[in-house]
Amino acid sequence: MIYVQAMNNIKLKELSIKGLRGVKTDLIIPFEEKSMVLYGDNGSGKSSIADALEWFYHNKIDHLSGTEIGRNGLEAMRHSALNDNDEGLCNIKFNKKDLDCNKKLLVKKGSLNVEKDNKCEEFEDYILKSLNENLIIRHKNVSEFIVAPLGERLNQLSEIIGFSKVTDTKRLLNKVYKDLDKKLKQSGFESIIQSNQQTLISNLQQNVVSQDQFISAINSLLEKYKLTDKIDSLSGIGLIIDKLKKPVNQDKITTIGVLEQLLNLIVGFSDRLNSIISDYAKFATQYNKVIEDTVSLSNLNLVELLTTGERIITPQVNDLTNCPLCLSDISGVTLLSTIQQRLTSLNKLKKDKQFLETLKAESVNQVQEEINNLKIPLNQPQLKQEIFSEIRNSTINLGVNLKYIKDAFEKANFTASVPEKIILPNKDTCSEIQLGIQNILKKLKLELADNSQTDLIVKLQSSVTAYQEIIKQRVIQKKIILQRDSFEIICNEFGKRQKEGLDAFFNLFSSQINDYYVFMNPGESVENIKLIPVETEDEITGLTIQFDFFDNQVSPPHKYLSESHLNCLGLAFFLASVKAFNKINKFFILDDVISSFDSNHRKRFLDLLSEKFNDYQIILLTHENHFFDYAKVVAKMKGWNVASFKWDTERGTYLSEAKKDLIERIENKLNRGETDKLGNDIREFLEHLCKEIASNIEAKFTFRYNDRNEERMSPELLNEIKSKVDKCSKGDHGIKQIIEPLFLRTLLSNFIGNRDSHDNSFVPSMGDFKAFWKDVMDIQKVFLCNDCKKFLSISFYAEDTKEIKCKCGKIHFGWQK
Repeated sequence: MIYVQAMNNIKLKELSIKGLRGVKTDLIIPFEEKSMVLYGDNGSGKSSIADALEWFYHNKIDHLSGTEIGRNGLEAMRHSALNDNDEGLCNIKFNKKDLDCNKKLLVKKGSLNVEKDNKCEEFEDYILKSLNENLIIRHKNVSEFIVAPLGERLNQLSEIIGFSKVTDTKRLLNKVYKDLDKKLKQSGFESIIQSNQQTLISNLQQNVVSQDQFISAINSLLEKYKLTDKIDSLSGIGLIIDKLKKPVNQDKITTIGVLEQLLNLIVGFSDRLNSIISDYAKFATQYNKVIEDTVSLSNLNLVELLTTGERIITPQVNDLTNCPLCLSDISGVTLLSTIQQRLTSLNKLKKDKQFLETLKAESVNQVQEEINNLKIPLNQPQLKQEIFSEIRNSTINLGVNLKYIKDAFEKANFTASVPEKIILPNKDTCSEIQLGIQNILKKLKLELADNSQTDLIVKLQSSVTAYQEIIKQRVIQKKIILQRDSFEIICNEFGKRQKEGLDAFFNLFSSQINDYYVFMNPGESVENIKLIPVETEDEITGLTIQFDFFDNQVSPPHKYLSESHLNCLGLAFFLASVKAFNKINKFFILDDVISSFDSNHRKRFLDLLSEKFNDYQIILLTHENHFFDYAKVVAKMKGWNVASFKWDTERGTYLSEAKKDLIERIENKLNRGETDKLGNDIREFLEHLCKEIASNIEAKFTFRYNDRNEERMSPELLNEIKSKVDKCSKGDHGIKQIIEPLFLRTLLSNFIGNRDSHDNSFVPSMGDFKAFWKDVMDIQKVFLCNDCKKFLSISFYAEDTKEIKCKCGKIHFGWQK
């Protein structure tokens, strides 16, 4: 589709969430197409971002889709405090405006429903294509591919690269080659040719290898019988035979022809029969294995219905919240996935059944052809004479055996199992039949030898029949050999190309995994990481991960590597797969993926992202404060956005606001007389302010935005600031005398903020809030310069005057370091 080629480099501009997971009220994250580092303590709801995005694309959340929760996690997706008439929503704005979409999760008539406002073809196609891309990885999923079984690794990768379709083609080519090779071996060409060559040697006293030699040998035979006639083509032999024929001996001559025809059928018959019996045993084993799944066999007629359902559901997959047929609660994505899994299972069974039906038909036709070939000489009147009764009866028994095998194949009608071993009703008497025919032929030819003309007719007829049979067998044999060899060349070349393609892919993919892993673990004894295909009977059946460990080649990784290193390897695989397979989206989400990393690995991981993925939009979620400290530095250098999550019972998960936004919100409420949560907002701003002041004057501890400082409340911070000022303030009219009454009033006013944040009988008035806000603003005026917009800071300390100042020096107080 032209659209898919044009629709790439998709990035996120803005994400809005409301009423989903930990987010209760509006949460708006302005990504602005930039990478972003998001910090939040455990329980702050930061993973709600990853959950909302996963739901947006997949209509389910894997880690919430257990049977206990049900409905693909949708029951747990809506915020628990929402009423039935409240909507949960995830609104995404992309850098391609046509993809913008608001997706809602709401209750209608007691059932959960999903609605979205973008139903255009481009959006639906974008969502379907995105399902195959790696957009989100969580800590618990990091090492899944690394520790998965060999076959599961292959399956995971096969779905992405389309390897399974290539393998199916190779299997089909290989089957045709094997069928031709089997036919070549079963047809007994060499035995038939050898038997007829013996006839030529007996008649013409030489082995014939060409038509010219055959015509020359016939002319020598005519000359031996003193005939002046000469031939120059095979048709000339018939004219001579017609000229020599005498009615009195015609019956014996015809009988010899019929017996030689039967002899040609008996030669190699035992080998062909044994091959058919062997084929039946293999067929019966496979058939009985398929017939075990009687329920699925009976449901094969549902394939058409399920295929129709898949076609109907696919365009509306993100809208459905129940099954259109039974109306049971199930998301469209899960319903489609269930249908596709069922179709995959049934189609495999259907394919196996069709293969067995084809094999059965081919085998029945082969057996019937053998029966028909035997009937031709048996139906000739010459073999109905008493002298031939033993040969005739033995040959009929061979036909009975064939009929028994044919019936055994035909009983395999997919309603019941069949015996896997055939016990034939009659003994194989081919060797006895062959010997009997040869003895009778010898006797008949001796009887005719007294009449030279009759003897010549027999030799001419026998030689022509034998030569024509040799030519016929060689033509058929050559044709099958040519077909078999051609398919062998095709199979080998296809396998070679497939191997070259896979080797190139695995080498490139492995090289990227290795590069990313070594980047995160420099100087360690793990290198040359490779994905190695595991082959069974010339077919790839799994993938193993091999690497050099202290210069020894080893596998698998979880036998040798620690959890931290396995996670590094898992992240390397994820990042390599992003580069290799994400053709549309240019963003990905990393949800708390570095929990098991030490500080050095965390730094190297961030360096890897900033250096190797600088053209991607990376959404990095973490609860690790020290990692966040370093990530902020990297983010600042790279121009990424940074934000922190907080949580409270009223709002759920929310972004910690910038100070200016919080001031604007407080002053708007004061101007409008809105008291709702006003005290909480003022208290939050006071905490921001105290942290800034404490950081600048180095009150008690240097503030570094770690978890201890993040959790400290305004009363503690005010007391720390006061202690620092008491210790360092100089002069009788210094900063100590200014802040002492101010801090006391603020500590008392803070009671209003605390009470407003919790259920309490005390209800602050608007006047209380205004007084509280004035106290906070008065503190800010003492420490923050209105001209240079900088706080009093040790950074601007004047050694000569022993003063602490703002940057411009307008605010200054005596200060003893």
